[in-house]
Amino acid sequence: MKLLLPLIWILSAYKWSDWKNWKRYYPTILFFIVGDLIYNLVSYNHPLWEQTSLKLGVTFSVLFMCVTVWPSSTLLYLTHFPLTGKLKKVLYVLLWVVLFTLIELVCGWFGNFKYSNGWNIGLSILFATVMFPLLKIHHEKPPIAWALAFLLGTTIIYFFIPLSCIK
Repeated sequence: MKLLLPLIWILSAYKWSDWKNWKRYYPTILFFIVGDLIYNLVSYNHPLWEQTSLKLGVTFSVLFMCVTVWPSSTLLYLTHFPLTGKLKKVLYVLLWVVLFTLIELVCGWFGNFKYSNGWNIGLSILFATVMFPLLKIHHEKPPIAWALAFLLGTTIIYFFIPLSCIK
C-alpha cells in the first residue's frame, strides 16, 4: 500500500495533469509540502495523525509522501479546478474531500495510517474541507493563504497539541 498509492498518484498526474504549465502550480505544491513538514515538526512528540508502516519509519514515510503524493495530487487538483460556477467549485472540492477521506480510511484499514491524541476521521474530513480551498486560494493569492494557514495551524495547536510537547 505504501508504494501502490504513490505510484497511482504519480501515474494519474502524469496522464491527466497540465505538465506544460507545471511552473504555475509549483509554488502551491511547495505550500502543501511545507505545511505537511511544519505539522510533522510541531507535532513530533504529540502526533494527531501519522502515516505508519511496518518497515518504514514515520520520517521516511512523511518525506516519501512529500515528494510523491503531495506534488501529484496538488497538480491534479489544480489542473482540473473549475473556472466558473460556484456549485461546480463546491462539488469539485467535496469530491476531493471524499477522495482523500476514502484513501485515509483504506490506508488505516491496511495499518498505514493512525489517529492519536483526540484526532479522528471527522476532524480529518473537516481539515480536508478547509485544506482544499486553501490550496486554491494559495494558487491565486499566496499571502492570504499563508495567513489562513497560520490561523488554521495555531487553532489546531491550541486545541490539540500542548505547548509543552513542541520541541
